[in-house]
Amino acid sequence: MKLAACFIQWCFFAMLANAQPGEVRIDENENYFEHQDIEKALKNPDRKSWMYYRTYSRSTGSTEHSCVYAEVAENQPQDNVYEFKQGYKVGEEVKEHTLFARPYKTEHTDRTTNNAMRVTRNKDDPNGQNYRLIYSNYKDCDILRVMGTDKNFGHECELYVHDKAVDGGVPSACMSVYGNACGKNHQSFKRQVFNDSCKERVNETLQTTPATPPAPEEIPEESTAATPTMDEDKTSTSTAAPGC
Repeated sequence: MKLAACFIQWCFFAMLANAQPGEVRIDENENYFEHQDIEKALKNPDRKSWMYYRTYSRSTGSTEHSCVYAEVAENQPQDNVYEFKQGYKVGEEVKEHTLFARPYKTEHTDRTTNNAMRVTRNKDDPNGQNYRLIYSNYKDCDILRVMGTDKNFGHECELYVHDKAVDGGVPSACMSVYGNACGKNHQSFKRQVFNDSCKERVNETLQTTPATPPAPEEIPEESTAATPTMDEDKTSTSTAAPGC
């Protein structure tokens, strides 16, 4: 028994030793600029996408949120603002609400396109949650960085696969970038949010039950690293971030 316990303990520490946090510098690496046009990603004709993995978890009480999706409205943007619906499941209940994304460009002087967005509950709200686009193939996969506050230092990530492709899983190239940018070799970097029943159950629930706006949620406190980002990338703390 002692030998078995030692072996299990050794395996656990070996996994921790192999864990590799993500490389945040990818976000501003010129080699990735062509994959970081956030408006091109928002204008994807497949307007609905599903969060497949993320590096943090959210829950209501003891029930973890699942089946997170985002759907950009038609005929966007309006006045440089993109309207979209965000939804998720808590148990058997689907919560859905309308959010607004205002694209902007981060500090790198050589950029020619917007690579980030501020998401708010109200269209003209100057506060909200900032995201950077790490990578998009502009077809079926997007990776976002959740920008930092005092609780979250800008190392959290979200990987989305678009509706028409999600049944096939995450494209290999997208998965590779996610591992490099967000962390790999440990389950905490790859928390699966999507499952095979999500599309059917969400659609069924929305058809039979009016959507209920969710209560405000706080920025996730779990972080894969502890290096603060630049001040201009920090999320405003006067407004709780839209959450799922």
